[in-house]
Amino acid sequence: MSHMAKLNVDIQNLDSLRRACDRLGIVLDMNDHNVRYYGGTQNYDGSIKVPGSTYDIGLKVLPDGSIEMHGDLYGSNGEIIRKACGNNFSDLKQMYTVEETKRLAMINSYNIVSEVETDEDIELTIEVD
Repeated sequence: MSHMAKLNVDIQNLDSLRRACDRLGIVLDMNDHNVRYYGGTQNYDGSIKVPGSTYDIGLKVLPDGSIEMHGDLYGSNGEIIRKACGNNFSDLKQMYTVEETKRLAMINSYNIVSEVETDEDIELTIEVD
């Protein structure tokens, strides 16, 4: 029985996603199209590998360029993914938002003054001239 679930994450930039994955200790691989889950494997546009889990996160690039994530978050392998990425990928979404904000700030020549991370929050201070 398949446990793959589609999770809504507004991902528009692969470089920011790669940096977010790096921060979480997981690996973005757009060249690996075979995504493992409880029911076997499925073909995707890319994947995210989570160390310690035999399951992967599947990435589907949509016609508008955004990226949809699919993952089997059940059982012990799903638990490993949830610990690495947060429930419903909340930690991955948070890290992506930080990295995308930093990327856009640099494009607009804004200064990133500080980044403070606590247990649940990340405070990013950007100076706009």
